[in-house]
Amino acid sequence: MIRHATSLLLVLLACLALAACGGDGGSDDSSSSSGGDAGRLEHVDGTLALDGERLTVDSTGGEALTFGLGPEVEPASVRALEASETTARITYREEGGERTAVTVAAAPKIAEGVETYEGIVVEVDATHIEIDGADGARTFSISAEHRPSFDVAHLREHAKEGEPVRVYFRSGASGDAAVAYEDS
Repeated sequence: MIRHATSLLLVLLACLALAACGGDGGSDDSSSSSGGDAGRLEHVDGTLALDGERLTVDSTGGEALTFGLGPEVEPASVRALEASETTARITYREEGGERTAVTVAAAPKIAEGVETYEGIVVEVDATHIEIDGADGARTFSISAEHRPSFDVAHLREHAKEGEPVRVYFRSGASGDAAVAYEDS
């Protein structure tokens, strides 16, 4: 009886986790409504100010945006980024005119000497990204060190919509290694 209850609890927890991630490991299958991109994952980089449950971001583009905190966002982590004055990347959804932060993390830093490749995302997961650009399709590995810089769910939306991204990478003996990306 206890074993059955434990199994049932684990199944329920797995279902809740899948629902929180969009049902398929983090990709978002929300469709765009005629009024805009409701539910679609977007991101913005900037400096943070947290006031209770409201997050204000002064974006690198000069615009101040306000967000509610989603259940996945830990206020303590946001406060640490705020205190360090680190540029952060906020991934969010906008629905009904309200923006909700889904993730808040340090924005990727692009070092001197990296190359870029721009195009449409063909395929992406936690270990690689394939981009179809001006020179054809190219695959870039994503190391464990750089995985936090790649929002796979957001990139899958780019693939679905055919929207271009710019991948920053380094070439080496073992191939091209992606270090960051941005919407283009």
